[in-house]
Amino acid sequence: MRWPHYEAGCHVSDPNQLTLALAKKVLERGARFDAHDVREIASQDRGIVLSYGDGSRETFEAVVLAAGAWSQPLAARLGDNIPLDTERGYNTTFPPGTLGLSRPVVFEGHGFVFTPLDTGDRIGGSVEFGGLKAAPNFKRMDVLLRRFQEFVPDAVLQGGRQWMGFRPSMPDSLPVISYPTQDRRIVYAFGHGHYGLTQAVVTARIVTHLVARTAPDIDPGPFSAQRF
Repeated sequence: MRWPHYEAGCHVSDPNQLTLALAKKVLERGARFDAHDVREIASQDRGIVLSYGDGSRETFEAVVLAAGAWSQPLAARLGDNIPLDTERGYNTTFPPGTLGLSRPVVFEGHGFVFTPLDTGDRIGGSVEFGGLKAAPNFKRMDVLLRRFQEFVPDAVLQGGRQWMGFRPSMPDSLPVISYPTQDRRIVYAFGHGHYGLTQAVVTARIVTHLVARTAPDIDPGPFSAQRF
């Protein structure tokens, strides 16, 4: 079997480390990071009011709703019934250099990929429609590891860290990047499925224009919340 080699392909050294580095830059430029459990979002004349789980509230001139797989109930409160579902994905990360591969490998047709990261050798994949509350089913990951062992029989698959995450996915595979039905002081940015990192920069460009009420250089029409 001949495997295609994509010489122009690239990957990040570690998604988590990239995210932390971006967050550091944003904070250095004057942003403030606050963590809250947002329970309600409401449009009022004085602004957009966020109600938190501890009972407190804050009012903002504009809000970007980018809560990933948790965006659907908040969007419903703004008048939009968006068919967002959660594709749960799994991975296991082994110590760096454990698996002996120097570049990402997609095992096409077998449902998993290998990626060497600065923080470890990662095997991941699977699609599971399990919602936000069900416990992880790491037997899915055991199946992927057995498949990997068939291709790399000398790999020592011990000492790995297991993980399960939520992909916020749409039935038409397009994200939601638009104003809600009720208020143009709010902008949606969620539903990117498997491609959040890849599409982040383009999404940010569109969101910036929508918040500023200027015309995006990319047509946001296909990503409207009202397309359903």
